[in-house]
Amino acid sequence: MVYTTTLFVLPATNTLPTTGSTASLTANQFGVFKPDYTPALTSTIGSQPYILLAQGRPITLPGVGTKKSDKIYLSNVRTWYTVTASSTANPHIVTFSNFDNTVCGQDVTVSLRLKSFYIDTGYFNGKTQSYTLTTPCCNCGDDPCSELTDTQIQSLIADFIDKINDTNINGNNPNAITTKNANDVSYWVTASAGGTSGARTLIVTGNSLAPEPTSADPTVFPFQYDRLYFWGYAYKGPATSQDFNVWDSCDPFATVTTTQIATYPTGSSLEAAQLEKNYWSNNTAQIAKRIWKNVNFNQAFTPQVVSGTWYDMYYLEFTRPVSTSGNNALPQDEAVMILNPTGQNASTIALLTAYLGTPINES
Repeated sequence: MVYTTTLFVLPATNTLPTTGSTASLTANQFGVFKPDYTPALTSTIGSQPYILLAQGRPITLPGVGTKKSDKIYLSNVRTWYTVTASSTANPHIVTFSNFDNTVCGQDVTVSLRLKSFYIDTGYFNGKTQSYTLTTPCCNCGDDPCSELTDTQIQSLIADFIDKINDTNINGNNPNAITTKNANDVSYWVTASAGGTSGARTLIVTGNSLAPEPTSADPTVFPFQYDRLYFWGYAYKGPATSQDFNVWDSCDPFATVTTTQIATYPTGSSLEAAQLEKNYWSNNTAQIAKRIWKNVNFNQAFTPQVVSGTWYDMYYLEFTRPVSTSGNNALPQDEAVMILNPTGQNASTIALLTAYLGTPINES
């Protein structure tokens, strides 16, 4: 469902208005208002039929007043939650284990399909790379197709590690490289051995990537430029060229498990800046409905996000009340997003909580 979203970026020290009206707000000042457009107070907000949110614009625009939300009736609120900022980031990890279905003298293939914002600019539907090895003949006399021993499985895993990491420590990757670039899988992931049973697990871990370089272009996508996730496949036979996306899952030689989903910093100024761009067109009048690549055409767009600041997000979804005048209009779902510098503006959050209740913690 598509929502009309109004975004408010609060200053680090927001002063709630206690007098005046929405027209009295100073630059960037945020307030909660009653139906008569006067400031709501903690002592009176609970009895109001509805509230509205407003913020003074950082610059004065001809014919444009303060930024306002629609009327928010408590009975029409659908969702009210918060996400606390966090700088923690965990890499994506995929493991290959249970190699017991591997036999001697057989071609086996590990394939990786990587996705990221940067990768998708150069590769359709992700970057796919396959690595095929032949298991040893085993020299096992009358039973040449017996399963591999633990030592042989460990050697096979070591050879896959060489292939994926572009090394030749184990002697099965003579074309190993030392200078890596973004076209090499080893730039994006690192393979290692692990597990509790004789290092019989192949572990592929996403690497930490550099964020997008600073750019004056306001249309760039700064957030999650370094986001990386991937899938792993382990199947018998050589790499297939028939389908870049689906392999024969009915004949695997190992068990593939995603043991850790990549997580990324939440509430960074990069993320806040991207949200500010995404929802800007709903925050301005008809004189400015898009962000232009040429910064000289963006006179009405003044970013309020402070670089290096972490923001807690408060998200309110509600339904616009339907007019009772007899028209056929359908209710429109709307949303308000409030970005509040972490640890700041306790009185502002308390005022919102006094009317809306305690937000659900979705961190």
